[in-house]
Amino acid sequence: MHYPGIADITDSRKPGKSELRFRLKPEGERLGLRLKDLAEQVRHAYQGEEAQRFMRGRFEVKIQVRHPRLEREAIEDLLTMPVLLPNGGQAPLGTVAEIDFAPGFGALKRADRMGVVALHVQLIDSPPISADKIDQDLTSQFFPALERQYPGIQVSRGEAAEEADEIMDDLKRNTFIALAIMYALLAVAFNSYTQPLLFLLAVPVAWLGAILIHWAAGLNFSFQSLIGMVAASGVVVNDSVVLLHFIQRKRSEFLNLADLIVDACVSRFRPILLVALTSIAGFAPMLFETSEQSRFLVPVTLSLAAGLSFGMIATLILVPTCYAVLADIQQFFLRHPRAFLRPGKS
Repeated sequence: MHYPGIADITDSRKPGKSELRFRLKPEGERLGLRLKDLAEQVRHAYQGEEAQRFMRGRFEVKIQVRHPRLEREAIEDLLTMPVLLPNGGQAPLGTVAEIDFAPGFGALKRADRMGVVALHVQLIDSPPISADKIDQDLTSQFFPALERQYPGIQVSRGEAAEEADEIMDDLKRNTFIALAIMYALLAVAFNSYTQPLLFLLAVPVAWLGAILIHWAAGLNFSFQSLIGMVAASGVVVNDSVVLLHFIQRKRSEFLNLADLIVDACVSRFRPILLVALTSIAGFAPMLFETSEQSRFLVPVTLSLAAGLSFGMIATLILVPTCYAVLADIQQFFLRHPRAFLRPGKS
């Protein structure tokens, strides 16, 4: 896979000294020798194996057995070291295994008693592809192929990515909980089960505006985008409450509901517009920031600006229209209370 816009690919490995790596030859495999057994014999020959332990006064003495020093100084000594075979025989190490020099690791992180190598990738400014797209491709294509090629390897996303997904899920769930609490509070305040739905009606429109602006700007939806949507939702609900409260307060002064709604929209247009414009103007400078530290604020600003713009339109058009429709339905039931009753029932 090749992605333009990626730079500074690093991993968590630290280079160390060169090390010897063994690879069994076909002759060694034919004799039933395992690489694990070979490595254990080499370790005992050079580092020693504990043969006995006893106490000398107050001190414990360990006796280790290993090859003499003269047989451990050159690589040729390792090649001629006798290796015990599963059938009880012996063979020089050079006849059953190959030895290669390879760079070792100075330090290797571990998690759950397994070695871990973490990869870090840096995206350049304004990359042609987003980090979310790269993450999706790696998870769906590259990681499965790597695990098939190396059955013993386990590939997973970093802790930061997993925590971000968990935070995103929590924020989504808490957003709907907050909307439910808002509905309950508005239902108690206005003594109605239907009017709070009108207050919340502009919220989906504001969310739609945030999604459309991301699509138009070519940005993927992120955690910061959702934060901007949540912030815009509160402002949009407040605008709807202000408008409908004005309509209810002036209801007795107008005989025609349509005239009342038009008057309310005209009277509340300036405050609602000023709230949206001042909020957007306050966040606008963040859209033109080019520094790396402020780039993550761009989705927040776009979501908030688009959410307030679409929410303002919904507050001034959709909410009053639905209020009028709801009022007509209520009037119909008041005038025809038995319209939907079955014949023969009182």
